[in-house]
Amino acid sequence: MRQVLLNATAREVERARVGPVAWDVAVHGAMAWTRWENLEARLLTARLVPHADEVVIRALRSARDLAARKTPEPRDASRATASRATASRATASRATASRARATWADPVQLGRSIGSRAGRHARALAHVDPIWAKREVDVVYSHLRGVLTWPSRPPVVWSTNGVIPEIWNWRQGGEAERVRDLHTRLQCDLARRADLVVCWSDYGADNLLRAGVDSGKVVVIPPILDLADPEGEPPAKLRFPGGGEATRKSGASLVAVHVGSWGWLKGLPEVLQAVEAVEGMVLHVVGHEPVGAFSPRVVWHPSMPPRSVATLLAGADVLVMPARYETLGVTFIEAMRAGVAIVGSTIGTVKEITGDAALLVEPGDAGALGEVLRGLAADRGDLERLRAAARRRYEACFAPEALRPRWEAVLG
Repeated sequence: MRQVLLNATAREVERARVGPVAWDVAVHGAMAWTRWENLEARLLTARLVPHADEVVIRALRSARDLAARKTPEPRDASRATASRATASRATASRATASRARATWADPVQLGRSIGSRAGRHARALAHVDPIWAKREVDVVYSHLRGVLTWPSRPPVVWSTNGVIPEIWNWRQGGEAERVRDLHTRLQCDLARRADLVVCWSDYGADNLLRAGVDSGKVVVIPPILDLADPEGEPPAKLRFPGGGEATRKSGASLVAVHVGSWGWLKGLPEVLQAVEAVEGMVLHVVGHEPVGAFSPRVVWHPSMPPRSVATLLAGADVLVMPARYETLGVTFIEAMRAGVAIVGSTIGTVKEITGDAALLVEPGDAGALGEVLRGLAADRGDLERLRAAARRRYEACFAPEALRPRWEAVLG
């Protein structure tokens, strides 16, 4: 029986399941709870040092507090000189504080702009976790984060989304180039540290190989995911959430769900336009605040636990997510599990993950999106075909039973 150590603690996994799900940690829970035949997977009992994210946050706070300190009054100087010196230092202090705030979530930029020991330490630890690996461990598995094992040196299987070009789509100008280069370098560096790299999609793997990673150490297997079951039957009001009398009598022509807190990146503006173009369509938006003037047929939900999202999907006809950026698209897999049709975008990961279970439009094309949704509302036969294809695709490509033998071969 092979012993596999997973780079997450039970506390981290439980916290990730509460929702919104932190998939970089939740995947370790799925691996721990899978019923393996030839493997024994276990979570970390504790960390050698605080999780790297916590170290980075502490360093950022320290830098912010340092930058925000008041400049002391100068000594032994004329009033005019003192006034100019104080103003100059105050300006520098504000600029430093501004840099610290601007780099709150970017430890690499923090290290450049602050240059402190804490900043350099944060940058070094930002993507590598030191973990205690006992001698009986045969292999270490980690998703997204690199690992430094101690005291033994078992082989490391590193799981990743690969290089996803769309990750910098929302950046502007030179910033887009910087993020692209940083993202690619980070992926390549962590891939070289590992003994085997498992990419979640061919799209991410192909781009990783183009960046220079040895093809002999890269394989492609989708993740095993611990997807939540619905809480119960979907409420009846899902189909007529308080619109006009005609809607109440006949129900909605199409019940759609959109999930995501990053509205523009997930195509929410185009989806809101499409609602106006499809008569009787009801849209449920999860995890985003109401924006602008919107139709009474749009229902806004706050961030919800996974089981509540599963319940919402179980009562829907279609998941509509014409995203500009996806690293994998777990929500699409949740929708396929629920037997829900998908309308997505033509970007690489979405096209690969959804296959024949989706109708795809170019990102940002609200007109094409409206046409597709009108077609589904008018032709229930086409809608049911997509729903059946979604469930078949989940069973064949993403169900734990289908993926377990492939993961056992890799980890074994």
